[in-house]
Amino acid sequence: RGYEREIFTSFDGQEVAVDWLHTKHASPKGVLAVIPGMGSTSTSYYIETFVRHATKSGYHVAVYNMRGKSGPQLTTGLITTAAFTDDIRALFAKSLSPASLQYRFGNSSLQTVAVGFSLGGSQLMKYLSEDREKVNLHAAVAVCAPWDIHESANKFTSFLATAFFNPRLTKGVMSYLQDNKTALLASDDVCPQVKAILNDPRGSSIFSSLREFEQNVICPQMGYPSVEAYFDAANSFPLLHKVEVPLLCFSADDDVFTGGRPVVRRWERICAVNPRLLMVGCPSGGHLAFLQNPIKELCSAPNFMEINVINAIDSVITYKYDKVRRDVPDIVYE
Repeated sequence: RGYEREIFTSFDGQEVAVDWLHTKHASPKGVLAVIPGMGSTSTSYYIETFVRHATKSGYHVAVYNMRGKSGPQLTTGLITTAAFTDDIRALFAKSLSPASLQYRFGNSSLQTVAVGFSLGGSQLMKYLSEDREKVNLHAAVAVCAPWDIHESANKFTSFLATAFFNPRLTKGVMSYLQDNKTALLASDDVCPQVKAILNDPRGSSIFSSLREFEQNVICPQMGYPSVEAYFDAANSFPLLHKVEVPLLCFSADDDVFTGGRPVVRRWERICAVNPRLLMVGCPSGGHLAFLQNPIKELCSAPNFMEINVINAIDSVITYKYDKVRRDVPDIVYE
């Protein structure tokens, strides 16, 4: 893997890990900031294969690891959720600031492109819409991100999702809490309901679905009155007209996690309002899989998604687009 670890301190004093892998190209094209899906890290398979292809293509890569995961344990009661963007904001302000790039590479002018996967893509889109003209990025890519959290949650009750995805993801987020159990129990910021769950002898198997986790952990701990209110806070799609850097949204129609095929009319409408948005929908690919033939998979060859995302980044890196801010109207979605 060969990662070089960097630790930055976020806004609340929590330490967060970033793993760097530098390209061996004599003339690097730029820097990619990779934001994995919820619960994933720099060592997750799909992240490692993308990072490997990106560095071979001439990019330095920085992989963000969410707080309390694959790095320093949690020291506060603030946990990562789909609506949480403060650590990503700190990432770009510290580890990926022009001063930091100058210190690391001797070149502060390297263009930075952010690539978010799954819920990491949702967090990225929300951050872009919140910070607008303050975003210090050349472009961004969201891969297999749940565009509409409400729609994704509704589709996640299907048989396929319930049988294969829900149990694994639910166990993963509960393991995240259990891994930080000591710090969370000692924190005055953690609500009694969550502390009771942490002390439950059933451990990571206490919940059978993500919805139960969201209702019993995220909502009381983060102050949301209901799961629907949490989804409203996490939903990035209604805010995409505010994004002020080129944003490629890459998805697969058979992705159970994101809710399946996007509603074309909604995307046509928002892309007409904000010309910096581009949606690319593939007929197949699943959730972050984009499987190839067995030989290519055994050889870990770059897949369709990895090749095309890097090709798109190559194009936008060399393209001089208009960075002038313009006012955009609010959109009312049906």
